[in-house]
Amino acid sequence: MDADQRAQIEERNREIEEGVFLAAADPRTTFVPPPKDPTPPHLNFAPFEDGIDALGRSAQKYDAARAKAIPSNTQAVNAKLIESERRLTDSAGLPGRPGSAT
Repeated sequence: MDADQRAQIEERNREIEEGVFLAAADPRTTFVPPPKDPTPPHLNFAPFEDGIDALGRSAQKYDAARAKAIPSNTQAVNAKLIESERRLTDSAGLPGRPGSAT
């Protein structure tokens, strides 16, 4: 619900409270004033929109950092992986296999 609709409901409720409908009614006919409508709450989406903007900025910073890091670190990461794999292997080979020292 937008601000105009909210203002219209508030104005109509004020008119009901002040008796405007009864004062304007034809005294020769029976008239029952309309009931008051509940006033909708004011919804403030500014914090939500600010959060979306902040998330977008963070995502852009993350993408930029990731794009910058990938080309420069690929060789270093690959070298570390190769080194760690070599450290996990036994130079004597698997026991009981052809070509092993045991």
